[in-house]
Parts: sequence; C-alpha cells; structure tokens
Amino acid sequence: MGLVDYVMQDAYRIYDDNSLIKTVARYFLNISFRVRFQMRLIQYLEKTGKWGVNRILLKLYDRRNFKLGITLPAQTQIGAGVEFPHNFPVVVHYAAIIGENCIIHPNVQIGTTRGKEGVPVIGNNCFLGNGCHIIGNPKIGDWVFVSPGAFICKDIPSGSVVGFGVNNILSSKGKETILMFQQH
Repeated sequence: MGLVDYVMQDAYRIYDDNSLIKTVARYFLNISFRVRFQMRLIQYLEKTGKWGVNRILLKLYDRRNFKLGITLPAQTQIGAGVEFPHNFPVVVHYAAIIGENCIIHPNVQIGTTRGKEGVPVIGNNCFLGNGCHIIGNPKIGDWVFVSPGAFICKDIPSGSVVGFGVNNILSSKGKETILMFQQH
C-alpha cells in the first residue's frame, strides 16, 4: 500500500467524494480528519522507515493533539474507517486496538488500569457513545453498540447492546441498533 492509499484509507471508507479539493478542504476544516491524516502519515513513515520518524515529529504530533484535547498516540492500532463524528476530547491508550469502521463519540476513554496487563481490544463496526469508558483489558466483539455513559471492564460478546452502567448488556441486537443509527 502506497503513502496516499495508507493516509487516505479512512477517507475512502467514510466519504463518497475524495477529490483533491474536497480532501484539502476536509483537512483544514475537519479536526478529526486532520488528526487521522497526520496519525496515518506518521504510522506510514515509521512503518516503512523511509524518512525515519524521529522523536521531534512525534512530540509535535502529541503536543498539537494535546492542545486540541486529544490523546490519540500514533502507536495506536486503529482500523480503516474509524470515525470521530463530533470531534474530541477522546483518550485512547497507545497500545489499544480498535477495529475497522468504528464510530467514537466525544469524551470516550479507552485505557488500562495501573499495574495490570493487557489493553482494550475493540472489534469492527462498533459504536461508542458519548462519555463511555472502556477500562482494563476487555475484548469487545464486532457490531457492539455501547450507549453513552457505559462503563466496560469485562468482555462483551459480538452483537451486544451495552447500556448505561457497569457491563450492563441489554440485548443481542447490536448490529440492528448500529445500522439504525447510521441511517439517521
């Protein structure tokens, strides 16, 4: 995968029109697009070793994101098509793994507990509502709908709807719920 394809993999999945003019406009007008673009660029440069990503570039990226209220390290494994529809603040642990086509709303925290091993692993096509917390090393399956204010510290099976509260699994209709929200 070339540089342009790697950096634009999120845009290819989220937006229909990826012309140069639209992409440049998104870069300057959409904060979440800019952060994903820069994160993918740093990941590509580090992965290929072509220009040798140094600490100064990573510090500039982290400092700029800190000013925007974002903790989204470049080392984080994020699948293609991850969307931040209402921008930030968002806190993500550097070793967390997030699948493809996930929707992450503001005030979401994805991290570990101090002194414990493991990090959260979030499957594909998940919806993380405003203010939810995923702490510890839970494995969240595909098509999981996490409602606003939920607190997850245990494994969640695929296709679940998680309600407000601690590990509160409400139903197994997560896919239908996410598809309903995507249509609106």
